[in-house]
Amino acid sequence: MFNKVSSRPGYEAAEQLFPALGDGALTKEHLAQLRKTFRDAPESILINRPVVVWAWNMSKEDLDFIKRMLPAAKFVTDMLKLPGTVDYKKEGIEEPEICFLSGDTSPQEDISFFSYYLNFEFLHIYGEEGKTWLRGYMATEDRKKRLAMAEELHFKTLINGEVIPMAANTYAAIAKKPWAFNYSKFYATNFVWRITRN
Repeated sequence: MFNKVSSRPGYEAAEQLFPALGDGALTKEHLAQLRKTFRDAPESILINRPVVVWAWNMSKEDLDFIKRMLPAAKFVTDMLKLPGTVDYKKEGIEEPEICFLSGDTSPQEDISFFSYYLNFEFLHIYGEEGKTWLRGYMATEDRKKRLAMAEELHFKTLINGEVIPMAANTYAAIAKKPWAFNYSKFYATNFVWRITRN
């Protein structure tokens, strides 16, 4: 699956959530440990037991490919909720064990990234524990210490297999005059009111 996605035009293989030279990127030691973990994993793993997989916003070709990789899985393709934001029992929804998502990251420290992803089951911690971590992160004035906290959270998320990056790609936005974007080139979160008419 990884090779299939990363070989598309505009995509490249990804080992981590943040750009390699960005804030919160893995240290050389952590990256080596992560690579060893994946290198030592069996070449091909098929989950031959029933698991619930949330997969949406996928082409039919990609979905068919994943279904061949996970032959016993039950696929949910019309779910518009995020894991961790659902009272599964109350809503009568089966909790997913695997969820395919895409999201934005940034080469620079971005509190909105953590605020968003700590709200659902995406990073190593979430919920109340995630809120506590975020408060501590925002209260830490020393940038080096904050980035070390971000890197540690990033590493734990990846080494525990809670998120497995498949590919990364850049994106661009185009505006026709008289409209202009005043978007940051470095932050993942941009708002519609930053579009102006000149």
